[in-house]
Amino acid sequence: MNNNGGIVDESIDSVSKHNFKIIDKYSINIEQCLLGKVDVKLEDIKFIMSHPQGFEQCKNSLNKKFLSIKKIVGKNKEIDPAYLAKELSENKLNKYIAIIGNRRLAEIYNLQILQRNLQDITNNWTTFLLVSKV
Repeated sequence: MNNNGGIVDESIDSVSKHNFKIIDKYSINIEQCLLGKVDVKLEDIKFIMSHPQGFEQCKNSLNKKFLSIKKIVGKNKEIDPAYLAKELSENKLNKYIAIIGNRRLAEIYNLQILQRNLQDITNNWTTFLLVSKV
């Protein structure tokens, strides 16, 4: 659950399919960044890909700064920002695609941060559950 973007549908789908017990609950303040290939300039970006939550959390910023860039919601594996970062770094995605994700993905996958703090609100908290099988 994100205080700006709401419920993460994939989490709800998973919860409904499994028996588990909640061990802990914690929240993390999420900074959303626009990440791209190191050799591509921000003005050359043609598409932005993200999980629906990334778009929801950055809706106003994206409309203000990147209105003319086509937005693509990832499907299946491409819904995961880490998967997108890996695919982009391995040249499996068009080099003119930027993704919305955490700055740590840029470090792991040798991508550049094209824009920091895209989230619409400063306190962009997402709550996570630590669970175990019953």
